[in-house]
Amino acid sequence: MRKKIIFWTISMVLILSDFTKAGDASTAPITSAKSLALGGYNYAGLDGITTTFQNPGKILSTPGFGLAMNIIDRAGQQQCQKGSRDIHRSYLFNDFSGSAGIYWVPNQKFGLAMVYNRALDYSVRWPLALMFTENGITRLYGFQLKSRLIADAYSQVFGLQVGKMSLGAAINIYQIYQQFEFPISNPEWQTNRTNPVYALNLEQEDNAIGWSLGFILPITTTIKVGGSIRSGVDFDLEGNAKTDCFYALDSLAKKSRLHSRFQIPMTGGIGILYKPTDQLNLNIDLSSEFWGSTQSKLDFNYSDTAWSAIIAAAPRDSITGYWRSEMPFYDRNSFVFAIGLEYSGENNLKYRIGYNYQTTPNSDRSYSLLLPNVNQHRISAGIGFLFNQFYLDLSIAYSVGVAKDIKKSQDEYFYGKYDTKTIIPSINVEYQL
Repeated sequence: MRKKIIFWTISMVLILSDFTKAGDASTAPITSAKSLALGGYNYAGLDGITTTFQNPGKILSTPGFGLAMNIIDRAGQQQCQKGSRDIHRSYLFNDFSGSAGIYWVPNQKFGLAMVYNRALDYSVRWPLALMFTENGITRLYGFQLKSRLIADAYSQVFGLQVGKMSLGAAINIYQIYQQFEFPISNPEWQTNRTNPVYALNLEQEDNAIGWSLGFILPITTTIKVGGSIRSGVDFDLEGNAKTDCFYALDSLAKKSRLHSRFQIPMTGGIGILYKPTDQLNLNIDLSSEFWGSTQSKLDFNYSDTAWSAIIAAAPRDSITGYWRSEMPFYDRNSFVFAIGLEYSGENNLKYRIGYNYQTTPNSDRSYSLLLPNVNQHRISAGIGFLFNQFYLDLSIAYSVGVAKDIKKSQDEYFYGKYDTKTIIPSINVEYQL
């Protein structure tokens, strides 16, 4: 019976991840298969060393020496509908990421760990076709709209027992990569007979350091409370901007150095773990990302002064609607409410289900095909079992969006009804000595 359950769970994870292939327009990190199955956070629960990125106070929960690895596949699709016939849907592809860690907890009082996590993994890609008619001839131009934000976090985690409370602290080193790609128009195309639209590609990266603190405190023999706070991080992004537009217009360079500022917000959360029986665990969690305290737009500063002069004359594109000098960005705090239930069965099998509701940091002004986040409901399920010294967790989650309608009176370019759906399978393996 146990082998059949494991076989069918692995089969469903692989089949569903292959059927639906796309990116995920969400900023919340996923740190382990077990936490994913229990709603995504499980601040006060015991679910592996990689989740110390969410709450470093968990480090003392895994005594001894061990290794852990987590693999995640985000598979979904975004949609924007303008009227009954004009429907935009994002490309289909897979976004694989994960986490890994090594820990040493020699006793109940002290522990160390080194952990890697994908702190941010935001990806949206859309096909876009633009038609232009000149002298009775219609031309079709195809483009890719792309928004990519990846932040990898390398954490050194320290744990200390103070009375009944487990305390944890971490130093997080971030590597961030950001890319926007969208078309811009040539205002003189009817005069000089060059193409009316060209792709603009903006790529930047940087490194920075942040910190996090967390705790787990047993209140009674059946109730634990856990929580954490993770610092915001400021990045000075550097990179390149590329387009053929200004070369066709004024024979300018096709590339310019690019600089902008970017902030990852402070994040905080708290959770309760209730154990009514030896076989049941119930977790309730609340988490928030404080995007409202970060930049409300991204400013793009070009080192090429000729580029800057052209862009300053027409900062927003009259055809595509995108700003060449800035990008409206998140300006609202977002939160997640999560709940999960774990049942310990026979043969070391554990069965898990979960639900969460997460809000978007998007305000009405920041919606576009590059930033289509909507509020989401997510349900999840998974199993876990122990085999000799190996722990294996398998989970799968499905998110459905709460459609958001942006009126044309609010934005003449990026109006429409935005929606999303996502499937997230995950596998976690841990070896403990």
